[in-house]
Amino acid sequence: MLNYDISQLYLSFAISSLSSCIFGFGPLLEKLYDIMRQPYSPEQYEEQRLLHVQHSKLLAQQERYWRQRSRAIWLKDGDRNSAFFHRRASNRKSRNTIKGLTNENGVWQSEPYEIQHLLMQYFSNVFSSDHTDFTALEEVINATPVKVTDSMNSDLTKPYMDEEIKSALFHMHPSKSLGPDGMTPFFFIKRIGI
Repeated sequence: MLNYDISQLYLSFAISSLSSCIFGFGPLLEKLYDIMRQPYSPEQYEEQRLLHVQHSKLLAQQERYWRQRSRAIWLKDGDRNSAFFHRRASNRKSRNTIKGLTNENGVWQSEPYEIQHLLMQYFSNVFSSDHTDFTALEEVINATPVKVTDSMNSDLTKPYMDEEIKSALFHMHPSKSLGPDGMTPFFFIKRIGI
């Protein structure tokens, strides 16, 4: 009786912690737990099997999400999520977040609107051509040695060949370099049959 109470307590704790952390797991695991407590019947077995399949799909979906979030090269297919990978992904997000900037008066700005204004102002100044000295620019261009010859330029402007695209695709890491459509190289290699 004591073992049953401990296992039931452990399972209810696992269900509550999962449902609070991961959307979709809590209700599924509760339903699975309820079915497993009832006496065996063929209908319940089929429902239990379908719940296990759904649970595996959710785990795989969660794993893909965290793999892309962590961008860890060493996370291989088949590894399960752990607190380590969640911390790594969260640390990466924290490191890549701009928390604030100092304006031209030396005042720290942390409001999103102020940060956006400072960035827009900075890059507008950097990329504007209002104060361009064209004679100095021409001197710099003339002093720069030519690195691309005419034959190199003709090679660079040729249309892409299928073999070049395939070679470039296979040299990319399969779970990195999301394209503008959000797809990874893995998708194009496996799904399109290149």
